[in-house]
Amino acid sequence: MDIGDWVKIGYWVGRIEDVLISDERALYLVSSPKGVWRNLFNACEWVEAFPDVVDIMPATEEEIDEDVRRYTHLIEKQLEKMEEMFGKHEPHLA
Repeated sequence: MDIGDWVKIGYWVGRIEDVLISDERALYLVSSPKGVWRNLFNACEWVEAFPDVVDIMPATEEEIDEDVRRYTHLIEKQLEKMEEMFGKHEPHLA
């Protein structure tokens, strides 16, 4: 797997941003829709590949589309909750 490849890790998908490989381990820096939902300013996380524990497989277009739709829906729900709690905020320009 190379930088730029979309992969499936468990129940979520992401794009490989960086790779670190040593004799003992392989680490992948992965940005994902899940990462945007959890932490907008840093949507990446390091994932270590463990055979038989953490499978990192190529993602299909369908898996990518499904994951993007899922997390877009969750982010939209967060925005709705913010508006419900605090109303629509109009920025004040100086």
